[in-house]
Amino acid sequence: SRGLGDVYKRQAHNLSQILQDEGRYQEALLYAKKAENLSICGTEQFLLPEIEFSIAQILNNMKKRQESRMRMEALIPYMRLIGKKEMADLVQEYLEKNLTNDVN
Repeated sequence: SRGLGDVYKRQAHNLSQILQDEGRYQEALLYAKKAENLSICGTEQFLLPEIEFSIAQILNNMKKRQESRMRMEALIPYMRLIGKKEMADLVQEYLEKNLTNDVN
């Protein structure tokens, strides 16, 4: 069974996605970072790649494109390495659609 920390991590991640959908990027980033910290400090890190992708999307929406692109470029090979190929493809597609032709 999963621990309470895992429940909090999932809730923080879900809340960050809802806030992002509402355009509340500052708050979304706060909860995504909370989920990230819980994941790094916890024993189970299976959700960490998805959390990192959420953070990158939030940063992109906050016009922090270079930071967003750098996170995604680091995340794609990591996801492939740990067997999350479909997620890596999704991040690659997002990167190409939203950040490839960026000058920033």
